[in-house]
Amino acid sequence: YNVDEDSYTYKLGTFIRFLQNHVKLITENPNMISQNIYKHYNENIADLKGKTIYFVEDELEKSISSEAKIKQIYPGKVKIVEKEDIKKLIMSGDENAVFLHKVGPEGKNLNARVYKILVGAGDSQFYYFDYHKLTGKSPDAFLSKDFQKLAKAK
Repeated sequence: YNVDEDSYTYKLGTFIRFLQNHVKLITENPNMISQNIYKHYNENIADLKGKTIYFVEDELEKSISSEAKIKQIYPGKVKIVEKEDIKKLIMSGDENAVFLHKVGPEGKNLNARVYKILVGAGDSQFYYFDYHKLTGKSPDAFLSKDFQKLAKAK
């Protein structure tokens, strides 16, 4: 709400494909509706092996906003790029590219949740889903704790 549309519109095609796949999944497995569906998607964390995760710098916690700092926590492939680069990965359908979609208050509200989703650029699959409450210690960003979770799953 009240967030600049340019921060997410280039990702809409990926999310439409995800929603189509999600509807198919729950139609074929109706028992999943009563479960925490995000646990199902987090089972895909192990599939990040061999893929590169792309981040926009301002969506990362400041203490880990460089590839070298991330490498100290997470051994997988990571690149920090511009939004336009992620758009190109989506448009090309790169099967080895995963990007962060973050939904947060972007400075608008301190009493909010920050949702973090790692999405495949080519397959529109969720590889990671989590959220946290915005606090002074947990900013509106992908956190070092998130990288720790990814590293443990490998």
